[in-house]
Amino acid sequence: MKVFYFTSTGNSLEVAKAIGNEIISIPQALKSAEKSFSDDSIGFVFPCYAGCTPFIVEEFINKTSFKADYFFAVMTYGGYDCGGVTHFNKIAKK
Repeated sequence: MKVFYFTSTGNSLEVAKAIGNEIISIPQALKSAEKSFSDDSIGFVFPCYAGCTPFIVEEFINKTSFKADYFFAVMTYGGYDCGGVTHFNKIAKK
C-alpha cells in the first residue's frame, strides 16, 4: 500500500504514519520524475483547507497517474465536518 500525504502542521503526517506501509510526501513526489504509481491500495492523507482539497494535492493528482484496486482518502480537520471530501471526489474522478 502506498500512502501519499501532504501536511503543514504535522497532523496529516502522523495519520499517514498510523496507516502505515509506504508513505510518500506529495511535495517531494511532485518534484520527482516518476509520475505513475501502482499498488494494491493507494491512499491520500491531507488537511481540509477551507472546505476543499489543498491545491498541491489537486495538482499532484492531475499530473500523476495511479493504478490500484482500492483507493482511499483521509482528510484531517481540527473540528467539525468540513465537507471537503465532496471536493476531493470531484478531483479524483477525473
